[in-house]
Amino acid sequence: MTQTFRKEETVYLKGIVKWCKHTRPDSQYNKWSVVMYIEGPELDKVREWQAMGIKNKVQKDEADGWFITLSRRTSITVKGREVGLAPPRVVDPNNIPIEKPIGNGSAGVAKCVLWMSKNYPGKNLRWEALRIDNLVEFVPERDFVDGGEGLKELQQQTPEEFF
Repeated sequence: MTQTFRKEETVYLKGIVKWCKHTRPDSQYNKWSVVMYIEGPELDKVREWQAMGIKNKVQKDEADGWFITLSRRTSITVKGREVGLAPPRVVDPNNIPIEKPIGNGSAGVAKCVLWMSKNYPGKNLRWEALRIDNLVEFVPERDFVDGGEGLKELQQQTPEEFF
């Protein structure tokens, strides 16, 4: 039997949010995710965590600067069984849940868990929650890669009957 040792620490990152997938997980990776643009002390924090072994990459976008993708799996395997995980909690400054899409350019603070375990080498970073301090309204024409064309096409389709 494998003995599990787990150490967790709650950490926070401030930055500008893009591509927030908190209402519907990314279908390709089966994860909820958010891209957080960071600078200064926030970037330094992430560099320290990278030195400890986190797998999240810091990348540079020429237009907007340094960013990190935070994610949370939709499920984990526990003792051979698949167990679903709740989505990350996204709230406004008054702690009221936000269940609508978040527009690119919103400012906020991400709550993550920095954890390590004997079963996983190094440190790992898991997205837990997001407080949006300055909400930018979601505009499909601006916030979708294809300018909202895929959404328009989907809205024009007639729903299939399932039963």
